[in-house]
Amino acid sequence: MKRLKGLGWIALGFLAAIACYLISLQVSIERNRLADVNSAILDAKRDIRQLETEFTTRASLRQLERWNGEVLALSAPASVQFISDERQLASMDFDLRPDMAGPSPTMLALVSAATIQPAVELAAAETPAQAETPIVTAIARAVVPTAEAATRDPKPVAAPRPKAETRVAAVKPAARPAKPAAKPAKPDPVMQRMAELDTRRAQRVAMLEDRLLGEDTLGDIARTARAEARRR
Repeated sequence: MKRLKGLGWIALGFLAAIACYLISLQVSIERNRLADVNSAILDAKRDIRQLETEFTTRASLRQLERWNGEVLALSAPASVQFISDERQLASMDFDLRPDMAGPSPTMLALVSAATIQPAVELAAAETPAQAETPIVTAIARAVVPTAEAATRDPKPVAAPRPKAETRVAAVKPAARPAKPAAKPAKPDPVMQRMAELDTRRAQRVAMLEDRLLGEDTLGDIARTARAEARRR
């Protein structure tokens, strides 16, 4: 009995130690949770303070202008802040957004301007026969005075003149043989490359403008302007 009683006391002390350990462990867990809650509260207060400061600042455009003139000295963004030259802009590559189904108006204007030169070359290649019309006109002008002289001169010597006119008329079809249709001139690869670079440059500039001037920023500016107008 004494041995069993000693074992019982040992077991009881062991159970008490385990219970105390569990209680201390639970207390430490709760303390950690409380510390996390306190840090979250501090972060929330800091965010609230920043938001309140931002709201009060945006509510007054005059304050913003004064701070910008005295401290911030901000200005409109320029291309030099993002890239050094046009070559770096051409080397950049942006993925098109899914909502950009068709080309922008600027891109259309650039493409149409780039296709003017091939169109002019094609028109010049399609009308080579028209360059021969001055020759025919010169022949006709040479024939007309001879016919007028034949009508004015009553002598029979001018009778053979119409033969020369007929001869010229007979030679005229032989002087202009039928030519096959001119092949359209191939577009210059350099012009095509320049058109592609202009198109990509326009798309990249448009995307940079969309990133810099978002709808949220424009909406905030409009709301602030309306609030200032109401106060005045």
